[in-house]
Amino acid sequence: MSLHTEESPITRFAPLFADIAAGAVRRERERELPFAEVRALADAGFGRLRLPVEDGGYGVSLAQLADLVRELATADSNIAHLWRGHFGFVELVLLWPDSPRRRAWLGRVARG
Repeated sequence: MSLHTEESPITRFAPLFADIAAGAVRRERERELPFAEVRALADAGFGRLRLPVEDGGYGVSLAQLADLVRELATADSNIAHLWRGHFGFVELVLLWPDSPRRRAWLGRVARG
């Protein structure tokens, strides 16, 4: 999947990244924490990028995830950094063998 097709995650998140970029300097200058921006990303499904489609995610590859995080970091590097722990944990969950615990966590991530 190319990240620049009409139905791709990069296209889906581009307007949100633009909104985030528009306020990045102000947030940095005023030392404002980006609660609303992080919530907007979560509500848009940014946290489920790596989940398989059948589990409610986008099924993007690690390379595609890196491209998306790079685009977010271009908009606001602080916000991109905030997602590091989330994506690290999701990668661990994806490595677990099928189990009720794995399915429960995948469900939680899919629900945001």
